[in-house]
Amino acid sequence: FDINVSNWRELQFILLLGLRGEVKSVTVDGQILPQFSAADVDSYPPGWQKIGQDRLIVRLPTALNHVVHFGVE
Repeated sequence: FDINVSNWRELQFILLLGLRGEVKSVTVDGQILPQFSAADVDSYPPGWQKIGQDRLIVRLPTALNHVVHFGVE
């Protein structure tokens, strides 16, 4: 599924709750984001991490507009 983000100057994170299925990849503006490791979480570079069974946090790169694609099985 896709999320389109337009003109959100302060948007840095997307938190998704109630996910069904397994997220395999997150792509922002055509670039695959890395999955966070435990060491990366403190600095929060652009990337994503699954939290529990049904939640996902995505740190977006800085920009006004994004197309975020979630590869889900």
